[in-house]
Amino acid sequence: MASRTSRWTVLSIICTLALGATLIAPSPARAKAPAAIKYGGTVTVVPNGSPGSYTRNFNPNAGAVLQGSQGMIYETLLLFNQIKGGKIIHWLATGYRWSNGNKTLTFTLRPGVKWNDGQPFTSADVAYTLQLDKQWGAKGFAPCNNCWSYVKSVSTPNPLTVIVNFKTVNTTGLWYIGGNMYVLPKHIWTKVSNPVTYTDANPVGTGPFKLTSFSPEVYTLGKNKLYWQPGKPYVNALRYPSYTSNANSQLDLVNGSIDWAGIFIPNAQQVYVSAHPSTNHYWYPALSQPTAIFLNDTEAPFNNVHVRRAISLALDRTSFKNVAEYGYEPGGNAGFIQPQFVKTWGDSSVLRTVGQSPNITAAKAELAQASGVDITKPLTIQAPNGWTDWNTMETLIANDLKAIGMNVTVQQPDYGAWVNNLNTGKFDMIMRWTDASYSPFSIYQNQFWSKNSAPIGQTAASNFERYSNPKMDALIAQYQRAGKLPQQVSLMKQMEKLAAADVPIVPLTIGCLWYEYNTSRFVGWPTAKNPYVRPSPYASPEDVITALSIHLK
Repeated sequence: MASRTSRWTVLSIICTLALGATLIAPSPARAKAPAAIKYGGTVTVVPNGSPGSYTRNFNPNAGAVLQGSQGMIYETLLLFNQIKGGKIIHWLATGYRWSNGNKTLTFTLRPGVKWNDGQPFTSADVAYTLQLDKQWGAKGFAPCNNCWSYVKSVSTPNPLTVIVNFKTVNTTGLWYIGGNMYVLPKHIWTKVSNPVTYTDANPVGTGPFKLTSFSPEVYTLGKNKLYWQPGKPYVNALRYPSYTSNANSQLDLVNGSIDWAGIFIPNAQQVYVSAHPSTNHYWYPALSQPTAIFLNDTEAPFNNVHVRRAISLALDRTSFKNVAEYGYEPGGNAGFIQPQFVKTWGDSSVLRTVGQSPNITAAKAELAQASGVDITKPLTIQAPNGWTDWNTMETLIANDLKAIGMNVTVQQPDYGAWVNNLNTGKFDMIMRWTDASYSPFSIYQNQFWSKNSAPIGQTAASNFERYSNPKMDALIAQYQRAGKLPQQVSLMKQMEKLAAADVPIVPLTIGCLWYEYNTSRFVGWPTAKNPYVRPSPYASPEDVITALSIHLK
């Protein structure tokens, strides 16, 4: 399905801001809901078809954080609506301004906001959250994605103003501080001794929902009556049941027990829609979050670039698309550039170096250069149990790699174990999505920046493969300082060439967003005809826009 996201991304907006302008972005409506809207009801939400038993973890910066923590409970200063080309919506901040040659970013906060325990939300909370990143970012707790590599200081001249001074110009700071940092309550978190391991069992946020009940089988987020948007949410609660497999959740989805889901369904039209055509609907937009094999780049044989290249060359991406993904997802490319960004950002000579069909001859030629490396030792590839498309794909991958002499066994841990293995580097090969967001650069900063890595056994912020290349780090740093689009595009293409040569992770497919919705009880959903936001219930924090829009039929 073609992407509906404009290729003119939020980064272009940020480029405009780098010229000293202040973007006028809309604030959420504060008017009461129209009389026609019916209040009430509990929405059953299944963001993941097989999460297994839940662990009570609502720490928004934890790798195993439960859905709803990011956006529904904890909020950001700004929302970047990615399906609308990165349109910025004022959220906890009513405005922002660049000054001092674009080395100072000032946020004006929304007055009257309260934490769900009744305490006021102020600039001290924002500054404290930033300070947590400074203290704990290198240890895996990085609310603003290790922003202190370019942030110099933070000040709060009054309760509604936050001033962030940068060491050097970094236009990406607007996203990482304004749009990607979930603000934490200082009066709660100052009592936390170790935010990395803190599970935040009773979260206190500013969002429209708060935790009202929890068990390993189901948890519920009820309406926050102190929420700063009057009249919202329209629904009373969001209910998140657990499932042990996609098959079980799919059955309930087909039968109408689930209202909002992000479940992969083979032949969705036949299996899901045809069961109840008037109420069962799906939309799988190719909003382009590339999936990949994350190799353990610190350990043999994956610390050898020729082995990594050989693995990529040996894969049959056409089978991934047609067999594992039922034609929904196209094969990936060497630069991890999403289709909507290719025209502006992609280097076509680089992107096409990853074939959709295997090239065993070229793969073996690469292995011939990996002198002394043993590729025959037993290795494993992991994907979460019950993720049927990924489970199929990892089997296909293992079979593909037999053709070049590799001995790979499939593993399917439960979701929680998979997350822990990913974060701590306890894997040979592991499947994961990449952190695509406001532009192609976000993948490079998150996945390939050494500052987001960590030693094996410690929690990595996002560079789970533990890749480190000073050349890539230097290009990322130059991009952060670049204030004009042509310079950014030039740097992006250099990073693409380096990624294609180094293969830090192996591209698989360009991801779709899985999204099913039932209109028998609730309406107001995003649709292909009304694509007002990324629609999946795991598309945090934008999924809060859907949660604030739906209402009883």
